Order: sequence, then C-alpha cells, then structure tokens
Amino acid sequence: MATTYKFDAAGATQVIAESAVSGTLHMHYNLTYGQQDVIVSDTTGEVLTSTLVDLLRLFPDKYKESEILKDYILAIKMIMGVWIDQTRDIPELADPYDCPSTYLNRLARMINLDLAFGDNVTVKDQRNQITEATEWYKLKGTYHAMQLIAASTGMTIEIHDMWTTNYSTFVKVDWWVGNEGEYPPGLSLAYYKTPHFTVDAILDKVYGGTGSGDPARLCDADILETLYNAIEKVRPVNTVPHYEITLSPVTYEDKAVYTTAVQVKATITDSWIYSWLHFDATPAVKSDDGEVFDDSDTSFFADITKWKIGNGNEGVTPDHSWTSLASAVASGSGNTYVVYADRVVVTATIPSGTALTDVTECGLFLNDGTTMAAVATFPRISKPIGLELKVVFTIYR
Repeated sequence: MATTYKFDAAGATQVIAESAVSGTLHMHYNLTYGQQDVIVSDTTGEVLTSTLVDLLRLFPDKYKESEILKDYILAIKMIMGVWIDQTRDIPELADPYDCPSTYLNRLARMINLDLAFGDNVTVKDQRNQITEATEWYKLKGTYHAMQLIAASTGMTIEIHDMWTTNYSTFVKVDWWVGNEGEYPPGLSLAYYKTPHFTVDAILDKVYGGTGSGDPARLCDADILETLYNAIEKVRPVNTVPHYEITLSPVTYEDKAVYTTAVQVKATITDSWIYSWLHFDATPAVKSDDGEVFDDSDTSFFADITKWKIGNGNEGVTPDHSWTSLASAVASGSGNTYVVYADRVVVTATIPSGTALTDVTECGLFLNDGTTMAAVATFPRISKPIGLELKVVFTIYR
C-alpha cells in the first residue's frame, strides 16, 4: 500500500490517492512531465517523489470514462513517476564530483576501485580517490603510486628503501638509482638493497575534536587501518612494508611555547643549556666567574639520551618550568641528534614492541633519567605493537 500526498500553497498536505497496485509497465513513448508529488509507503515508511504523468491520454477516448481504468492509471502513473524520478539523474552518477555520496562506492566499483573508508576519510577524499584512480593505476607498483593513494585518503607519507649487509641491521635510504658499481652516498660496496621498505606516516592532520565523545587525535586504529589498506592496494609485489609514524614538535631556545598547525605544543625547559655558550676552543676558555666556554656544543645534546611518553596534560600548554611528565606510561633510551647551523634535531624512537593508547605528552631527558630538557603536548596518539613512533624535536637557536 502506498499513499500519495499533495502539498497546497499553504504547505498543508492532502491525501490524493491510495494504491495497492504493483507491477511492471512496458511502454515506449514521449511524455511531458508534470509536477512532483510525495509518496509515503504505509508499510515501510519510505519516502519517494513521483513525477506525475498523464497516461490516460494514451488510451482511446471511448475508454477514458471507465472508472476501473482511471483507478488503474492512477496507480500506474504513481509507480512510473517514481521510476522517472529515480532515473532522471542517472547521467550525474558518472561524475564523481556530482554523484550523490551514497553512490560513490558503486561508481568506484565500476573501475575496480575499492574506496577507502573510515572516520578520517571524508567524502571529498573519496571523490578524489575516484578521479585519481586512472593516474595511480598507471603508476601501480611504484612508490609514487603509494604516495598518491595515501594523499587521496588525506595522509602524508615518506618512503625509504632498506639496505643491509647482514639482513639484521638496516639502513634507510631515500629512493636511489645509479650505474652498476655505484652505491648510495655513505654506503660501502658491502651493502645491498632489500625488498623491505619503510612507510612513514607524518602526523600532520587532526581528526575529531568536535566534542567530549570525539576527542582530537593524530593517530588511532582507524587511521592506521586506512593507511594499511591503501598501501596494500598499490605496493610493489614481493616487497615487505614496514610502517612508522612521525610526530614533529618544533620550538626555539627562548623558552616560549610554539604550536604547530596540528596543535603540537613544545618548549625547552629550564634545564636546557644554550648552545651559543659553547665556543669549541682548545685549550679551555673560561669566563671570569669560571664558566667553561670551550665544551663542544654537542656535549649537552649527546647527554639527551632518554625519552618518556605519557597520557597526561591533554590539551595543556607546556611550560619551561616543568620538570617531569604528568603521567608517564613508557620510557626508553637511544635518542639520536643532528646539529645544524640554525637548529638541533633530537629524535626519540618509541620501538615497535611498545603499544601506546591515547598518549598526549612526551619529554626528552638527560642520561640521568630525571632531568627533562624539552617537552611537548599533543592530541591523542595510539599505536599497536609492530609500529614504530618517532618523536622528532626540532629546537631552533
């Protein structure tokens, strides 16, 4: 049973027809479409629109006074009107920009594309996946294809080859090609390229944050699953991807707090030793009050060997007076550093064997394990076992 409602000028509704007729009508002719009515199923509640068509004019005049025929035509034109409304926009279904979002997956399947889904994938991202499908089909099996499909899901990745001499210790190398007998800079002839490569997801997008039930986050299981699925579609065959994620706090040696576009807030602490006090002179140079200036400016950085990460201070701006994290849940050592003319970059690596859930703070510590040199707070990050997290602090002079 279906009920047809008509809207008058005042917005009131009037039942104009009820029908239990169903079936298929096979006719070929040109019709002039009239106004639209709304049909509501009395059994399912489904709401449809129906373009009214004049079917009675197709019959000889001698039959037009038949009440049985009129009732039948009323029901049939309701059904046909629904068909017309449902098929009118078919041409738009072929355009990923005009296609209703509910039909995007069907459109993708027409070109053998599996759309990425998830809380972090927007409708715009899905439309981009379809429009860019042809391009990455051409590139499928290459690193560029992985970068392209990751970008279509709203993520940024970096890819590195893994070279080794013994298949137990690997060196990450940017994609490199050379002549026979040539090797990437810094590697000897003993190294060889393996089928292993790293996929480093850069945490440069905030998800959620709309309310208490949707906290701001940089990484979680859904986000990682989207990345895994995207890479698996296009990665080269007979290769082994290793996944990493990278967080990049940035600050300066002025004890002010600096905030990135994704709400990563960082500062040095009062325990930081300013690098410009070091002259690297030999023999020792001292000030009148005994301050030694000739220590290598790397000596302090070399002492920042440990890290701690926790789930406290969510949404809190750090301060240079802090001496510890609010709630450390994991710690480790093995930080690395690189000194540039205008900055030092210290990297803390949380190993793949450490699972993290909703961590929001990270600190760099000296070798004594208690003196904190720099600290950052950030939206939530979760990672499972098997995934490495790198926290790359950049401190400008």
